[in-house]
Amino acid sequence: MLTGPVDVSTLPNTLELVALGKNDLNGTISLTTHPALLLLLMVDDAKLTGTICLSNLPAGMELLSLKGNQLTGTLNFQHLPVTMKVLRLQKNAFHGDIYLSSLPIEVTFIGLHDNQFDGSLHIDALPITLTDLKLHGNKKLIISNNTQQFMKKVFDRVETMNQPVEEE
Repeated sequence: MLTGPVDVSTLPNTLELVALGKNDLNGTISLTTHPALLLLLMVDDAKLTGTICLSNLPAGMELLSLKGNQLTGTLNFQHLPVTMKVLRLQKNAFHGDIYLSSLPIEVTFIGLHDNQFDGSLHIDALPITLTDLKLHGNKKLIISNNTQQFMKKVFDRVETMNQPVEEE
């Protein structure tokens, strides 16, 4: 079992995958300095604390998984790498509003469930590749007006698609 703080900046620049889950890594993890070629970063259930910044991840990153830690603070999803496919941040203590209107076009999974989100949920559009958006188990998320309008459009479109076609 590994113990101590995580300093991703000391890892070789050629690393594409880092998996440090189920360790006793106390302290924070800085996501601002990292291997340039990093595609997958998985540090699940590792007792991490503190806040994280999602604005300076490697340009080619496809998966970020920090689930099951004790991370806190608010999250900004506006500057995720365009290649991001999977974002697992569930089972932490993140809070505040959730703005999901400018997600990467290739994202398929976003896990934000079982946190402490207590603000508004803002969604104007979602990528068509997104198949799983998990938000359950938070304190209290208020659905903003723009999100309600967006969801109504989605459900109206689904209802129209499910209408039986009349034969002539």
